[in-house]
Amino acid sequence: MMLDSSQITLSFRPFFDSQWFTPGLIATAISVAALNFLGFDAISTLSEESEGGGRAVSKATLLALVLATVLFIIVVAFAAFATGNVDRFAEGNATNEAFFTIAGNVGGIWLKVAFSIIVAFVCAVGNIITAQTAVSRVLFSMGRDRMLPAFLAHIHTTRKTPDYAILFTGGVTLLLSYLFSGKIESISTLVNFGALFAFFVVNLCVFILFNFRMKAQRRIFAHVISPIMGMIVIGYVCLNMNIHALILGISWAAIGIAILCYRKAHNQNIAIDLEGKKLLD
Repeated sequence: MMLDSSQITLSFRPFFDSQWFTPGLIATAISVAALNFLGFDAISTLSEESEGGGRAVSKATLLALVLATVLFIIVVAFAAFATGNVDRFAEGNATNEAFFTIAGNVGGIWLKVAFSIIVAFVCAVGNIITAQTAVSRVLFSMGRDRMLPAFLAHIHTTRKTPDYAILFTGGVTLLLSYLFSGKIESISTLVNFGALFAFFVVNLCVFILFNFRMKAQRRIFAHVISPIMGMIVIGYVCLNMNIHALILGISWAAIGIAILCYRKAHNQNIAIDLEGKKLLD
């Protein structure tokens, strides 16, 4: 349905508009939208604390992804239904504030303010705490395995949390917030590149593991078709990203690969034990 000033009509324009639909545009949109999906994979970093083991973590990860997808579709679809003319949202602030403008058109200034407060609260509390927890947990594991400085593996005696890793993550976040103030597109694209590159590597590892090392357990769709499709889609999306984000992201990945090769050449441990001793033990 599409809501305009005179009537309600059935329209699929919010989902498909031949005037704007191009593979390049979709790839660019995916790279931006990916930032909203980041977090479902953070559940896996808490596998040590899960009472249900790996199966429970897998189910929780998939459930979070499905719920986020459904909610995003519903919210964006209703926003599109309430907007008869999307052409008026040009590049710039009008585009960045489009959702709040639509809320104001539908319910007045009070709804616009309410949505602004809700979004700010959810982003500040939900997203940041999730990211802080996941990143600090990975830093703790890498510090414990001596892949990063050992101080990151310090555990608070009372709270049983990786306090130094949490403080370090918060400090880096604060610094980046200052350096990239007013450059949300640049930092979001860079974050997306890192996440998408990690997912690309995950697909590659699945393909290699079940096609070269565990052939007996290989399933065609799950271990051949699915990872290949994932690598193709992710690769295409990355190629349509901002060139500066690509250069910086590839440089950062190259540094990581160089460190990995160095450690392997010197017979140092290169595995991160996310199934190690629990923090609460």
